[in-house]
Amino acid sequence: MPKIAPSPWVRTAVRCLASSRASERPISFLLNDTEIEILSLLESLREPDYLYFKVETKDGRVYKIRHHEYEDYWEVREWTDDPTPNLRKQTGEQPRGARERF
Repeated sequence: MPKIAPSPWVRTAVRCLASSRASERPISFLLNDTEIEILSLLESLREPDYLYFKVETKDGRVYKIRHHEYEDYWEVREWTDDPTPNLRKQTGEQPRGARERF
């Protein structure tokens, strides 16, 4: 199966829960001047400069969001490398052998 090139990172604004640290729990983000609500936080990962989130939105799409903690900006891109993007929505399960790659 040919590998799908990921979409580029785009600067965005992110709204987080008021009760958490600014970058701990995103609840929505802006994409093309439209606020996109996050349905669920699927995964998070901390690296030296970035805090990454994999999120599912109310329309069923999956996005990666990252926060540069030292320069304090957010970026987003749609997650397109999942071989079976609708499997979790249909069955509630991840594909066998699926691995997350940030």
